[in-house]
This record gives sequence, C-alpha cells and structure tokens, in this order.
Amino acid sequence: MVSGDDTTGCFVKNYSKIVDVVTIVASLCVVSIAIILGWKLLRDSPQIITVPDRTIVHWRSYAEHGHWMGAEDAPVVIVEFGDYECPACRAVAPHLDAVRAAFPQQVALVYRHLPLEYHHLAYPAARAAECASLQGKFEAFHVWLYHDAGWMANPRGRFASFAAEIGMPDLERFESCLDDLGPVASIERDIAAAGELEAHGTPTILVNDLLLGSFADSLTLTALIEAALEAKF
Repeated sequence: MVSGDDTTGCFVKNYSKIVDVVTIVASLCVVSIAIILGWKLLRDSPQIITVPDRTIVHWRSYAEHGHWMGAEDAPVVIVEFGDYECPACRAVAPHLDAVRAAFPQQVALVYRHLPLEYHHLAYPAARAAECASLQGKFEAFHVWLYHDAGWMANPRGRFASFAAEIGMPDLERFESCLDDLGPVASIERDIAAAGELEAHGTPTILVNDLLLGSFADSLTLTALIEAALEAKF
C-alpha cells in the first residue's frame, strides 16, 4: 500500500523533472532566437564592421555620376553608395541631412545606388527613384524612401501613391517605368563603380577623397567637413 506521503513525493519529483525539461527547452529557444536575431543584425547592419579609412586619389570620378544634391560649386562633396532597404543607410540619412543643412553652400551630396542582393526590395526602390528622376523628382523620392519605411509593406502601390502626392507630371509614364523590370543602366553603372571602389556594404561614404571605414554621425561628418574646408582654403 502506497502512503499519501509517497504519492506526494513522487508527484513532486515528476513535476520537478517536467519543470527542468521545460526550462531547458525554453532556454534553447531563447538562445536560438538570439543567434538568429544577432545574425540578422550583422547581415543588415554593415556599419558595425569597422575598417581603416582610405584615401581615394581619383575620388572625383565617383562624383561624376549619380544624383547631385546641393550647390554645384560646393568644395566638399559627399558621395554615398546606398541601399534603400538598408537599416544602416536609413540611420545615416538624418546625419547627412543635418550636415547639408549646416553647410548649404559648402557641402553637396551625390547619391549612387548599391542595392544589396539579399535586400529584395532595394532594386525596385532604386528603380522607382530613377523613374522619378526622369521627371525631375529624384530628391523628393530619395528622401521619402529613407524617411518612411512604410513603403516596404506595399512597394508598388506606395510608389505610385507617393508619386501622385508629390505631383509627378506624368503618372502613367512613371508607372510604366516601374513595370519595366529589366536592368536599369544607371543603377548597374553605380554597382560597377562600387565594385571598383571595393565597396561591399552600405552605406559606403566618401567625403572628398576620404573613404570612411565605419559609420559616421553628424558630429564626425562635421569635423571631416571642417577639416576639408580648412585644407581647401
């Protein structure tokens, strides 16, 4: 005959084992999720990889193509190779806006496309920006793509609706451009230029002849701009 105490002891022991198993499984799940999220962060945030800055002797050739924004005679030119789906590019965008606002006559930004293969929305977004450029609306589209991530939920529909919002002169032409899914010559040219520069991540940024090896905030960019201006004058 089994006593009440023995039954209780058996139940407690079995319950304890179940709790141990559940705890182990939960811990493994947490570790697995952390590994997956960590890998995704590393994959999507190339700015955390720091390499030495490099001097690019023929840097002006990288500013000859792309989209020039700012004073035509600006003594400091920032060339950015970017990807509209890239979190790091989105993070640096306000800093680039800030230095352009602080140095309106001294700094120009040249934007060039580097859509990464594993960002499946990056090339369509770059295409949309190029389609907007054909009607003189590149900068408005460029700013919107980086400041409103909502377009990623419905790219094609949001591209068209935003084009209407900003008064795209010919909406039918814009939408027809979006529907042409072949390679875009200007985007392919930028990708090739980034390859020559040995740029493998985004954003890749040049401040005149200095190729930055790590993420730069507005304070860092301001210091580099002021140094470049001092050297210039």
